[in-house]
Amino acid sequence: ICSLDPLIRPTGRASAQGSAIYAAGRKLLVADYSRGIVSIDLATKAETLVMTPEGKRLRGIDGLIRVGDRFIGVANATTPGALVSFRVTAAGNLADVAPFPTGDAIVDPTQITVRGNELLAIGDSQWARYSPGGSGAAGQQPTPIVAIPIAPATTPADKTN
Repeated sequence: ICSLDPLIRPTGRASAQGSAIYAAGRKLLVADYSRGIVSIDLATKAETLVMTPEGKRLRGIDGLIRVGDRFIGVANATTPGALVSFRVTAAGNLADVAPFPTGDAIVDPTQITVRGNELLAIGDSQWARYSPGGSGAAGQQPTPIVAIPIAPATTPADKTN
């Protein structure tokens, strides 16, 4: 029988949606939908909100992946959602926060992952077309899954901040 030892116990996190390892495996970046981006030092378990140098949070992020020194998340606080990209600086701030270009490849992304030099995205989960009981409404379409080319990581994943 196996027992689990919680790495981080529940605290003020309201809605952790995605995570990615960085800083040579020493830190975990967590997208908390309501609090914003949180960095967790895996040795000390200290949590730090990661904000812009102006003190602004990046809220409303579901899903989070890492490509080289950048992170990509699903920003779905508004409809339709979009993909957003950013870096975490050595000083621990958000930098270069910008939409991640998808062209017409996808509308309202829901989930993302990386395969080689492609971002795989599931789009238009169509939550608005479901009734409170969970049944699909008229007009529901198949959910698209697309591959979006991404530039190869120029910084080895284990050597970035």
